[in-house]
Amino acid sequence: MGFLKAMKELNRRSNGFVFIAFYALFGYAISFKLTTADSYRIGAVFCQMDFSYRMVLRMYAEGSITDIYLIFVYSVVKLFTSNPKVLFAVLGSIMGIYSYLSCRQLYKIWEGMKTRYFYIILLFYFLTISFFNVNGIRFWTATSFFSYYAIQYLYLERRTALIGILLTPLIHFGYMVAVIGVFIYLIMKRLHLTTHIYFFLMVVAFIAHVATPQSSLDDLMGSEGDVEEISSSRALNRKADLYRNTSENLNRKQRNDTSLYRQANKAFTVTCEWINKVGMFFLLTVLFLKRRSILMSNKQLQFFQYILFSFALGYIASLLIGSGVRFLRLANLMYFFWLISVFQQNESSEWRKYVRLLFPLNFYALAFLLFNAPRLVTPLLWIAPPFFTIINGLDFQPIDFIK
Repeated sequence: MGFLKAMKELNRRSNGFVFIAFYALFGYAISFKLTTADSYRIGAVFCQMDFSYRMVLRMYAEGSITDIYLIFVYSVVKLFTSNPKVLFAVLGSIMGIYSYLSCRQLYKIWEGMKTRYFYIILLFYFLTISFFNVNGIRFWTATSFFSYYAIQYLYLERRTALIGILLTPLIHFGYMVAVIGVFIYLIMKRLHLTTHIYFFLMVVAFIAHVATPQSSLDDLMGSEGDVEEISSSRALNRKADLYRNTSENLNRKQRNDTSLYRQANKAFTVTCEWINKVGMFFLLTVLFLKRRSILMSNKQLQFFQYILFSFALGYIASLLIGSGVRFLRLANLMYFFWLISVFQQNESSEWRKYVRLLFPLNFYALAFLLFNAPRLVTPLLWIAPPFFTIINGLDFQPIDFIK
């Protein structure tokens, strides 16, 4: 209840503390009983391997690890404890800080009393970078980190925020896609391209995504030699190749898992992803066609152009990279921010309908929160005061790999 009360007004520092503390508590409460979850694998690596910060820096420089964030946190926490619950408390608190900073921006641009439509948009913004995503800690920490600095730089025009954007691949190497995308967008912005061009790029990317069979993924990804041509740095080549191979291995593992639950979960996930992909494409098409009647500043129009470009990038990324569909979640996040920035000056029955459309278009995020997130943590988190969850995990034993 304290977390929900904090969400009512995140401009208050005391509420921000509660918000971040709950992220840390949720991380600490992970039970590690779900051995197929990413959190189990991360916890096992932390318990069974030792990393010094010098080793981490050397591995990163050599390209034997794709990014540095998670293993660096390993090396620091391991100095004090081998309890994986403490590790996830630290990881959760870091993610919570940037999720809080990112969500707080919505409160700052909304003027006057908060309405239910504000909280509906906030809900879906929050669900994208929510505490239950601590299971996929690297990517979703990178998402909250990137979204905060991208909005600061592209919308609020704070130039120093570009440093944060550039640092994001240190958290998750895959965010090179989004970072490169920002620089391509900045070049396009300097060329003063019209909104028509951005919309055209989104349409072409969407058609390519729909029309290209998934079986051609390997051909599109290219060989190791293709990666060599893209980058002149040997270490960067190794990171790109390692990231690509990791993505391909994950997809192969998921295809080989034929359990009934996995098949049902995959069918549900894919269906929801396609509803979002197609639904957002047509919604953005409607907004593009009606853009001249939308009351928005030049800054808001430019951010709308960035959203169109982000969806184009997301469609292409989900086509080329096994986990690239997550960049469409990032594009959705940027859309939520833009929607809340223009809603008040355009509020009407039509715009209230656009807000209500968020429920069917982003149903998977709601379903994950209600059904999957509770499976990750100890039931004590939901039925007892935080003190009991903390005490219960103090003597938690190291976990091992399950093959």
